[in-house]
Parts: sequence; structure tokens; C-alpha cells
Amino acid sequence: MPERPAEVTAEVLGRGSIYTLGTAAPVLAQLAVTPFVARLVTETTGYGQVAVALVVMVLLSFLAMAYGFQRTLTVDEREQVIDFARQFEECDSSREELAAQDDVDLVHSAYSAMAECAKGLR
Repeated sequence: MPERPAEVTAEVLGRGSIYTLGTAAPVLAQLAVTPFVARLVTETTGYGQVAVALVVMVLLSFLAMAYGFQRTLTVDEREQVIDFARQFEECDSSREELAAQDDVDLVHSAYSAMAECAKGLR
């Protein structure tokens, strides 16, 4: 006997809410922490330390994805990685070419462009 539409709707909304909360939690946590970090970091050197920490975090996440700890990128994350890669002159792919790549190849392209840029800074 098929379930009633109200039961199916409630089940879908319940599961969807959990997924939405899980997706939104990192953004909400970042919004909650930002005022405290901004208050703690009052010196110019403090902002540099925060910037270095953010770069290391991005680099580690790129490496984790490149070495098999893969997960699917969200649409927003894909856009951020594409924008990140395109900011380097060393990125020889167009936005459309990057968008056509799968997640692993996209992250690899962005990391390669960043690495090539770093080589030129020495």
C-alpha cells in the first residue's frame, strides 16, 4: 500500500533539512567566528598570519582532494576554484575549459597554476 503524500512530503523535508543544515553549517560558523577574529587581530602582522593560515588551509584541502580524499564540489566551490585558478597568469585554460573539467582535474589545474606562480616568485 503506497504511503500518503503527507508522510512522503514530511520525510523528504526532514532529510532535506538535515542536508541543508549540514551544507550551511560551515558558512554559519564562519559568520559567527569572523567578528571575534577581527577583534583579536588588530595589528597588521596579525592579518598576515590569518592570510597565511587561510592559504595553508586551501592548499591542504587541494592536496587532500588530489590524493584521493575526494568529495564532490558544490556549485559554489567549483566557481571559487575556477575564479582562484583564473587569477593566475599561469592558468592557460579558459573559464569554459575549467568548468568542463571534473572536480579532481579542476582542483589539479588550480593547484598547478598556483605552483607555477610560486616558482616565478623565487
